[in-house]
Amino acid sequence: MSDANQLSLPALEPALPLPDEPVKAKAAAWAEITESGLDLTSFSRAAKPVGDYLFAFWETELAARGVTREAFEDCMHSMRREEWLWLAGQRRFVSFAASLAGRLCRTET
Repeated sequence: MSDANQLSLPALEPALPLPDEPVKAKAAAWAEITESGLDLTSFSRAAKPVGDYLFAFWETELAARGVTREAFEDCMHSMRREEWLWLAGQRRFVSFAASLAGRLCRTET
């Protein structure tokens, strides 16, 4: 293969480490969602402890990348469907967290 045909990829930033699944926060959020009849568009308040947990876990790495709490919350909001599916037991935490970490790593500052 000639040099002209070689694909050049940008260097990837290291990914964020994945935290342990916040089992208690998940259970509490899902209980509030089901008891209150919240839906996909209105469950964010119930899931706030999950976001707090993830932000606290990644806070140092996010700050080093220039990702603010507001940008983190915007990213969480953009992933609300995936978060809902995880809370409902339809997605594994590692899938949700890895997707969120990837988006956060690509967040423009």
